[in-house]
Amino acid sequence: MGEYLKLIQNAQNAFAFLAFDKLNKGGGIDHYDKDKGVYNINDTGKKIIGKSPHMITVFYLIEQAINKYTHVLLIGETGTGKELVAKALHYNSTRHRPLNNNYVIVNCSFHNKDLLSTELFGYSRGAFTSADPSGKIGAFEEAVDGTIVLDEIGDMTLDVQKTLLRVLEERRFHRLGRGKDIDLSNTRVIASTNKDLAELVRIGEFREDLFYRLEQTVICLPPLRERAGEDLKAIVEYFAGTSGFISDKILEEIKSTNFPGNFRGLENIILRGKSLGFDQITDEVLAILILYMKAQSYLLNGGSIGSNDLSIGQYGSEKDGHNGELPTLNVQELRDLALRRALEQTKGNKKKAARITGIDFRTINRIIKRETGS
Repeated sequence: MGEYLKLIQNAQNAFAFLAFDKLNKGGGIDHYDKDKGVYNINDTGKKIIGKSPHMITVFYLIEQAINKYTHVLLIGETGTGKELVAKALHYNSTRHRPLNNNYVIVNCSFHNKDLLSTELFGYSRGAFTSADPSGKIGAFEEAVDGTIVLDEIGDMTLDVQKTLLRVLEERRFHRLGRGKDIDLSNTRVIASTNKDLAELVRIGEFREDLFYRLEQTVICLPPLRERAGEDLKAIVEYFAGTSGFISDKILEEIKSTNFPGNFRGLENIILRGKSLGFDQITDEVLAILILYMKAQSYLLNGGSIGSNDLSIGQYGSEKDGHNGELPTLNVQELRDLALRRALEQTKGNKKKAARITGIDFRTINRIIKRETGS
């Protein structure tokens, strides 16, 4: 973690005192249900889960920025909830409702310099030779009086950064080519990144003046491995749709596991468990699913089938019928277990089983042939 990110996290820790003081005095944080540990996002059905000081501070910062048109910079690894926070800033605001409900996201890493410029700012009729004769409405124009989210802004080229800086300073822009000025004075700009922008500034890949323009409000989101146990338990139970079953041991396993995509990765393995026919996502099921994910990663990185380096450990309980101890499964046994579950769930449909498990069709046929001898 860079020095800038440490500084931001320390600042957020200081804000925690203000947030808890407000809660303890009965003032509450709007949209936050303290008893359930849930921050609700209007109009979307989405929620952000958290009871820990770090997350309550995040909710406090959202509420401080929500009805002000300051720029907001969201920092966090992939899958830590930056998009949910951006939606909260938009949909929970009272200012956007009388004006425009447009919420526009542009992924800055998906476009080269020229494409990103036209995606953001559009162009007028006849702006260049290959231009659409009718012109193009850009993302900023779509987001007028609403919210524009510049996702992965750390990947934006320096040329586009220069144009963006001018737009943010003047609060207006015009399409490429001829066109009238478009007012952005009531448009919220949110930038998000999984990179250390301060480090990019240091090495000359991000403009310092744009960096300071964006960081009027900074919200730093913690990765899965840094979330407190009470948060993690609530998140797993929210994804699983049940409560009261997660043990401290499996929570420690989750915290120590490198989930690709953080919370999104955790949600994906729980959804995979449901698709495999597990009605209850118990400790045992979670342990198997985590091992299955590790096994996939192991194989993709050149590991061989049959390795016993990966084991579930002791996560079961007496009610699971394992007396607190689960069997060790090697990669091949785990893959076969997942496939059997998928075939049962799909009534023998191999194509659906392949889609559920991620095991390719030829491998499925080979496993079935090996097990049946036909």
